[in-house]
Amino acid sequence: MSNFSLFKLPEAPKFLDESLTPASQEIGKTLGNIFYAVFSVVNYPIEKLRIKQVENLKKYEQDIKEELYGIPEDKLIDPPLNIVGPALEASKFYIEKEDLRKMFAKLISSSMNVDLTNYSHPSFIEIIKQFDSVEAQMIKFISERSFLPYIELIHSATGNDLVSMPIIEPYTKVEGVAADYSTISASIKNLQRLGLIHLVPISMSVDKPFIEELINDEAFNDYRNLKEGFGEENFALENIGFKIKTGNILLTSYGLRFVKVCL
Repeated sequence: MSNFSLFKLPEAPKFLDESLTPASQEIGKTLGNIFYAVFSVVNYPIEKLRIKQVENLKKYEQDIKEELYGIPEDKLIDPPLNIVGPALEASKFYIEKEDLRKMFAKLISSSMNVDLTNYSHPSFIEIIKQFDSVEAQMIKFISERSFLPYIELIHSATGNDLVSMPIIEPYTKVEGVAADYSTISASIKNLQRLGLIHLVPISMSVDKPFIEELINDEAFNDYRNLKEGFGEENFALENIGFKIKTGNILLTSYGLRFVKVCL
């Protein structure tokens, strides 16, 4: 007997119910058929994994339904295949991660909303695929603010910022995210690489309490110890100075579009 379990959906799910107009029901049926085509036959080598994924699939269906029912009926349009098809296909491997699963559900529903379809973009599928949970939480946290302060430590030839090297790369704190400096910093770099955020080296007066909190973080322990050891006036080694740089994280125009349709 094969050790592979075959999972089949019993029928195409209904995403929009009988209470809506025939046109809306037809839109829901179209999406259900695409969903069925993507998920109807999936092979899982382990029974435990199969059961887990069936439960995740039910949650995914519910996530999409909740998003669709938030769209006014007169705003519903047929699912665009260039977004919905690849999004469902890609999401097979991410539905166990709630925050990523919900992003895919929101992207799919946004592409079916006439007010948001122009903001949707197929590249957003690849963006979500390159997220982990920390980055998903970070982009949400940033989107809820006008800006998010960050801090970094560089050393450079004294008086010459053009010859410099980061010692502590851009770092910030994100409420609700239990991650260390290296994880947060790597996530900032990834969001920047994906074109979702700018790092703007301009501080604002309202940043000061937050910046002081960041400087007191354990990531800067070595910096504080060096500064105390050398003294403020001698805090340089062979014409190499250490300098705290601050700035703010802002969404790019591309990032604003992503947030609008995926969060």
